[in-house]
Amino acid sequence: MSKNNISKISELIKEDDYTKLIDNEIDHSIATLEEILNKEKVRETLITTELSNKKIAQNVYTFDLLDYLDKTRENILNLENYLENLSTKKRLLGSKKRLSFS
Repeated sequence: MSKNNISKISELIKEDDYTKLIDNEIDHSIATLEEILNKEKVRETLITTELSNKKIAQNVYTFDLLDYLDKTRENILNLENYLENLSTKKRLLGSKKRLSFS
């Protein structure tokens, strides 16, 4: 094997290690975000249940809950968008990895 071939193989191994590291970081981020997203959805359900309780009168507490519900729903939307972006990056990384070894 020539030095040039050895160098290319060495670069591919380093690139593969780097790609695996990035892939692991993305997986960890996705798992963490999914956990946070699930908690936000539970929070949304609890707030909605509390608001639908007929014992609650239209008072400051109700308006605070409505405001909190809006913020929670906004957080959920942002988390879902971020998760979608990370998943897309992961797919692109996988495609790049497959192409580099073709």
